[in-house]
Amino acid sequence: MNVRTKLLFGAIAIAVVPTILATALILLGPGAPLDALTLVRTAIILVAILATAAAAAALLVRTSFAPLNEIVAVTTRAAEGDIAARSALQGKDEFGELSIAINRVLEDRSATLRKSHAENERLNTSMVTLLQAV
Repeated sequence: MNVRTKLLFGAIAIAVVPTILATALILLGPGAPLDALTLVRTAIILVAILATAAAAAALLVRTSFAPLNEIVAVTTRAAEGDIAARSALQGKDEFGELSIAINRVLEDRSATLRKSHAENERLNTSMVTLLQAV
């Protein structure tokens, strides 16, 4: 499920709450019996609906931000000098695509560092050879 779909489900869940509240107000509106049992039942239904919506929203946020936290952790490790840092995220959503792109950048960076190190070694060897010849 991609991020757009998750956000769509979140928006739907958020839209459900006002709908349920409006329904409850209609049930408790003019002409409705306002005995204690009706009020308690309505309150229980509303609390259950709100709890369900809150749980759905929490799950949505958790599943949306877990991949982002992984990407932040990998880029932080890379910024601190860990040349082996790579993201293990896989998927066809936006986070998966970002993970692949970051891994490519990190691999290019590692290749450049290896090439630079090899060139430095070659130059050091040349300098030693020159100094020994003198």
